[in-house]
Amino acid sequence: NTLTRFEIALEEAGVINPILIFDTAEAASVHLNKSDKPGLILLDINLPGQNGIDFLKDFRKVKTNRPIPIVILTSSSYETDILKSYATGANAFLTKPLDFREFKNTVSKTADFWFNIVAVPSGGYILK
Repeated sequence: NTLTRFEIALEEAGVINPILIFDTAEAASVHLNKSDKPGLILLDINLPGQNGIDFLKDFRKVKTNRPIPIVILTSSSYETDILKSYATGANAFLTKPLDFREFKNTVSKTADFWFNIVAVPSGGYILK
């Protein structure tokens, strides 16, 4: 099983929190409806099938999901995507740098902030 650049960046950032990665919003929804609530969701808006904005909208409709922080980590830098993300309940919006070194730095800083600096519910799930 080959690690994605995202998984490599997480590993190199020293993230030790439990991480689950889902390739589709549908797979994430199924898992999240059956399991404990995560402490953080990193979400790409460019998901196959249901896109990340629609996932975010549906996820935030459930009252018990509202406190869970969701960080958009995507290749998009369109103002409309940024506005839609915040309007539907994202806590932060980050554009993925193209350079892998910069990408690792972004992932490291994001992980440090959400896992070490702010208080969030336990767990950690990632949608890529």
